[in-house]
Amino acid sequence: MEWMWAAMGADQDARAGAMQNGINTTGYTKNYAGEGHDTGTSIDDYAWHNNNSGDNGASENRKTHPVGEKLPNELGLYDMSGNVNEWCWDWKADYQTDTLTDYRGADSGSSRVLRGGSWTTVPFSAPSPSRTSATRITRTAPGGSVFCAQFSRLK
Repeated sequence: MEWMWAAMGADQDARAGAMQNGINTTGYTKNYAGEGHDTGTSIDDYAWHNNNSGDNGASENRKTHPVGEKLPNELGLYDMSGNVNEWCWDWKADYQTDTLTDYRGADSGSSRVLRGGSWTTVPFSAPSPSRTSATRITRTAPGGSVFCAQFSRLK
């Protein structure tokens, strides 16, 4: 869940009406990380996906790209949507239906969550709440991956 919070801009969402008493209440509705921030006007300004990751911005010869070639999101984080999947610590499970505060995900499961989409996926897989899963990722996995580790909070 920490990855999703960072991808949607945390408490820096610049879209009108997004912030309510210092809380980002609409970040989960973004179509891609960075939407509504900076000078970008479309997902192509922020993310590599299957329609633009090839040679000269086309869909032919698709590939990953060096981090930072697209615009960052509100927190200055690059490639939170597209380019490579983010393999998160969360176990894949259905969300609870009640209010979630500091939700850490399921306690166990058989696969980890992949977020953010990649150079091989269609643009609609880029929203921060969009997710899929994998039991493990190898070096040759389609879409590549960024590995997110679990960090304990300091008290």
